[in-house]
Amino acid sequence: MQDVDLIDAVASRLEEGLRSIGLTQTLVVQRYQPTQQGVPSEDSVWLEKLFDHVHGSPEINHFFKPLENTYNEMETQVYVTTFQVSALFAQTPGDTSKPTASDVANYLKRFITSRETIRQFKKKGLSFFRVTDVRNVKFSDDMSQFEAFPAFDIAIVHNNSLTSVIGAATSWRTKIVSIGGEFGPVKDDTSAD
Repeated sequence: MQDVDLIDAVASRLEEGLRSIGLTQTLVVQRYQPTQQGVPSEDSVWLEKLFDHVHGSPEINHFFKPLENTYNEMETQVYVTTFQVSALFAQTPGDTSKPTASDVANYLKRFITSRETIRQFKKKGLSFFRVTDVRNVKFSDDMSQFEAFPAFDIAIVHNNSLTSVIGAATSWRTKIVSIGGEFGPVKDDTSAD
């Protein structure tokens, strides 16, 4: 599975979670994308791919293609890809009608790990490896006010495949060679070939 498929699966589920609590105008933005110019001024949820971790050895399967007299060798490797989900919701002092960034992050964490998400991800060949606690990091914004930027990590298990074409064997020759022992040393009979 490629990054674009994983990002689409996670981002679309985060968008559904935001809609379920009435935050229909809130953006889900990929963090550090090439065309990004500064921080959005509106409330947003950030999605960032952190890293891939390979588990175990690849599973190798061969599929014979008789018309081409070749094999497709498929190596399937289990990957754990970790994403960070962050929420940025500017707070206005005294306005309690708007959820805090931490409220949104905690809700999205519960939503993305819900049984419904697990069912949807399973259909796509995805499963959860780990989901961390929400960290509530603070920073000073451009107006010298402290803002919360809570985040949690999601580690998703998926398969990544590589297919190579290899030639099939068309002939072979067998030869039984003794390795010696109580009957004496092995005689070299390669000159008779």
